[in-house]
Amino acid sequence: MNKLLLLLLLLPTLASGQSGKTAKAVAQQKQFVLFDELFTFTKEDADNSKPSKSHYYVKGDRVNPDRPKDWTSPVDYRHGTVHIRMEVLEKPPGNEATTWSLCYIPNKGQGNGYGCTNTGVYTTTGVFEKDVPMTSFWENESIIWSEGIRQMDLVIKDNSGGQGHAHKRADHEKFFPTKVRISMIQVAAGETYDPSWMYSAEEKEVAAQVERLRQVMIKPDKAVLESLAAEELSYGHSSGMIENKAGFVDEFVLGRSIFTAITLKDQTIKVSGNTAIVRHRLLADTYNRKTPGKIDIIILMVWKKEQGIWKLLARQAAVIPPEYRKP
Repeated sequence: MNKLLLLLLLLPTLASGQSGKTAKAVAQQKQFVLFDELFTFTKEDADNSKPSKSHYYVKGDRVNPDRPKDWTSPVDYRHGTVHIRMEVLEKPPGNEATTWSLCYIPNKGQGNGYGCTNTGVYTTTGVFEKDVPMTSFWENESIIWSEGIRQMDLVIKDNSGGQGHAHKRADHEKFFPTKVRISMIQVAAGETYDPSWMYSAEEKEVAAQVERLRQVMIKPDKAVLESLAAEELSYGHSSGMIENKAGFVDEFVLGRSIFTAITLKDQTIKVSGNTAIVRHRLLADTYNRKTPGKIDIIILMVWKKEQGIWKLLARQAAVIPPEYRKP
């Protein structure tokens, strides 16, 4: 578990006068990172993992050592959600459908003795995220949540069902080797996942500007739009149309593009000096020409830092090809 991420996680508690990496401190958080694991997994790794093949075991201090002992009180994670972030960095060619089962191994179980959720099925490299209610996944009631979690077992599979372990496939070369980063963030009941845990200070600044842009696209404000855009802005639509700063502002202020709701998914932010690259998927409800519609596109944005403020320098939208479309 990355120690910096744990420190960031505990900052609100430390600032309020509490100290020490204790389960009590983490238990006061609206969310906590259960684990954040970057690893390469080969066919040899799958064949030799013990006690079970195709398993990658996250245990010891690689599971957040400050996770709460009791997941039901004083903060209720048992009835919250788990945010699963899957970043596939390397995958064999062929776009073979792949998934990972993510199994909670409790300190004390009942019935089956453990419960599993999953990453969802993916076929390409990229970032895949989803939120799963803690009361919805397989055998979640077999865990006595008031006793906490001992370790996590990650199992690579095909999409044929629970027993489709990848190492058993005759065409195992379609699954191995692979390099992934899997993160699970436990969110308390009634709370909403906050992605800022994974961002540096500068990345958080960029994320805040992206969020300002999302909001002003729904409720246009000329001054805010102008403050977000660099003078040299090149703003590209999925239709192929390209606008400068003035055209970008008019697009929203004059009502040529009307958004009633916008959701951003699978966002990544990379900062290099005074330049930041942002990618995400944009899902939106529109009301152009008084006609309701929906949009599902991917976005690439370039932001530059001017006098300490991040400005949008370039943006390009693209339609997602059917073969790469995901839920």
